[in-house]
Amino acid sequence: MIYNKIENNIICRIISASTMPDEHGWELDNVAVARTGERRDFFDADWNRKSLSVLVTEKLIDIPDGYKLENESFVEMTDEEKITAGIIKPTEREKIADGKIVSKTTKELYDDKIITAKEYNEYIDTCRKSEYVATTDSIFWDYQEDKATKTDWEKAKQAIRDKYPKVEE
Repeated sequence: MIYNKIENNIICRIISASTMPDEHGWELDNVAVARTGERRDFFDADWNRKSLSVLVTEKLIDIPDGYKLENESFVEMTDEEKITAGIIKPTEREKIADGKIVSKTTKELYDDKIITAKEYNEYIDTCRKSEYVATTDSIFWDYQEDKATKTDWEKAKQAIRDKYPKVEE
């Protein structure tokens, strides 16, 4: 028979003997699964090792941060689960969208007072400039060759200004 010596809830010694020692703190291990250094409360009264879910339920062990209990083992959470649990948090320049951390738009940065009106308007100028090159420049050249009107060109420029409005500084 196997006997375990328990001190302060820790298995300190394991012996094989025909009878239980007289000394206090020895328990008969019916299934001989324990090892020196293990906690007694990780086993039931019949020395069957408790499942991981039972150990967690009984608050004998904690689920590590960033992990979840799944099929009797700890599995790392997805980033979305970590965000939901508050383990991963966005910076002031980020937000949560569709369960992911993404960069805020320039408008959101301005609205949240992370960038100034001047910085926002500089960004708008860059957007407008790119759009002008992509759209209105060709209309301007057509206008120069009488293939488009000045009104066509001005309408195209106004559409870009409407698409990328500036804010008051």
